[in-house]
Amino acid sequence: MSQVHHSSIIEQGLRPAYLAIIVWAIILVVNRWAVTTFDAHPWSFTFIQVLAGGLTLLIIAGRGSAKGQNNAKRTLKHGYTWSIGVLRVLDVLFHVSALALISATEAEFLNQYTIFISLIFSWFILNRKPAPNEFIGILIAGAGLVWLTLEQEGGFANTAVILMIITSVYSSLQFLIVELHPESNKALGLKDRCRYTGVVLVVTSVCFFVGATLLSLLREFSPAWLQGAGMIYDWVQYTPTLETLFNPATALVAIITGIVLRAPVMYLDFLSIRLLKSENYAIILGVFGPFAILALELVAGLMGFVNTESIDSNIIMAGLLITFGSGYVMLMRIWRTNVKRIQADKDKENSY
Repeated sequence: MSQVHHSSIIEQGLRPAYLAIIVWAIILVVNRWAVTTFDAHPWSFTFIQVLAGGLTLLIIAGRGSAKGQNNAKRTLKHGYTWSIGVLRVLDVLFHVSALALISATEAEFLNQYTIFISLIFSWFILNRKPAPNEFIGILIAGAGLVWLTLEQEGGFANTAVILMIITSVYSSLQFLIVELHPESNKALGLKDRCRYTGVVLVVTSVCFFVGATLLSLLREFSPAWLQGAGMIYDWVQYTPTLETLFNPATALVAIITGIVLRAPVMYLDFLSIRLLKSENYAIILGVFGPFAILALELVAGLMGFVNTESIDSNIIMAGLLITFGSGYVMLMRIWRTNVKRIQADKDKENSY
């Protein structure tokens, strides 16, 4: 009976996961357009976007019952919530900064390092070891990822590659903490989940503001030290000055995208992780995410919104290997779940 229930949970989780992939594809292309064409600052744009998304979800949730209010307070005070906030800040900073150097499609393919890191975390932290028949897919996806990395100028030393590998570590840690967050597992209804997700996003926006302020001050008062710090100096250049943090034009676009895109994508993101488990969600993102973004980015390129010249056939071929390998792992997991369900049904029939 438990296997049937487990299978139904996976099937329920696939629907929000597919929707999340579509919305993520749109939001990443919009982010790249805003950063490269509209000249929006990555930190400023993301900070306001996340805050707008969080407030939108809290408005949808409403004041709620006394129980709902207590759940929101517990979410606000929980260390996992603030951990997610800090990790989300670092994740988005590095990801959006990479979009200033490479296309959204390349960034999403490189972000599939998340699959391998999530599998490692789930294996060694949660004791969920991949099945032997999954390692074929893992090796194929890994080959595609190495190929894609070497296609970038400088390979593993490329700034965008380094940014995306770090992003993948932060993403995997987020997935793990979201899965383990006790308040996420208690929030079952639409409004409860909006309230939980909204609180996490507001906390994240606070972390964004504090981080941006501290790094802006660091850049302003320690320029000599930073210039001798190599990669750290290059990285801090992506952070805003206090003047650009509240640029009116950036704020307007960020508020709109925060309400329309960031709020629903984070709701779907957290719900999918709760239902599917962290590494399964990472695998599904690896199967469908990159080519969903590629399709949208090519359309945006035809319309003149973004430059797609860096997307060549080698990148697409490497991406196909990543997608095929990830898809193989996903199919093996679905097959194994179905076998267990069929066996459970047979055991149930034999018990009569």
